[in-house]
This record gives sequence, structure tokens and C-alpha cells, in this order.
Amino acid sequence: MGPKPFGGGIINVFVKYAFGNLFEQISGAVPLVDANCESEVDLKGAEKWGVLANGHALFLANLTDAKGNSMPLYNEKSQPLQRQQDGYHIHTFYSLTRGELYTLIALYLNILLTILLNRDSLIELFRRLIAFIN
Repeated sequence: MGPKPFGGGIINVFVKYAFGNLFEQISGAVPLVDANCESEVDLKGAEKWGVLANGHALFLANLTDAKGNSMPLYNEKSQPLQRQQDGYHIHTFYSLTRGELYTLIALYLNILLTILLNRDSLIELFRRLIAFIN
């Protein structure tokens, strides 16, 4: 960001899981980036992570320039990212257990089937509601 080019450096991306027992780290070399331009970092296939734990996980990142100075990180709207203890917060996700995923699928399927089985009653209810509003 800004009028000066970035001379290159290293980015470290960390994944911290909620219960704290697992920790993942991926590093990549950041090439020279011209002012107000973007550059894709080659993580050499390491960007395809598997989920190691159920629950919440934080993605944190640190960027250092070629001299070892820590650089601030910004989002796509040029707003500074929130600094955490271990790096800048870049993403959060929640991974479901198999049981939670199956429950979610069953819930949506149950709602769909209920709507399909009660289609005539729902249509009549909407007709009465529209007639009442008019």
C-alpha cells in the first residue's frame, strides 16, 4: 500500500485452533511488489490445508520485509487488519464434526420435505394472508 514499492520479504500464515493443542504454519516468499499493485505468493502447494480439529480456528499472518522489519497488513478495502498476539487476524472459520454436518443436512431436508408435503395448506394460507392485507 502507498506510493513506495515493497522490496520483498517473507509471509508466515498460522492456524490456531480453539482448544490450543494443534498449530499449523506455512511460510512463503513475497516477491517485489510495485506501488499500489498486488502479487500472488507461491506457497508451493501448502495452501491446501486439511482441517485438523473441530471447532473454531483463527488464521493469523505476519509479513516481514527483506530487512526483517514487521510490516502492517491491510484488507481489500485498505483498512488495517486487527493485530493479535501472534499476528494479524486474516480469517476465522468453524469446522463441523460429522455429527453436526449430518444434523444440519437432516434439518434442511426435514424443512424441505415439510414444505413439499404441506404445499396446498401453505398456498391457501398465503392466499388468505394476501386477501386479509388487501
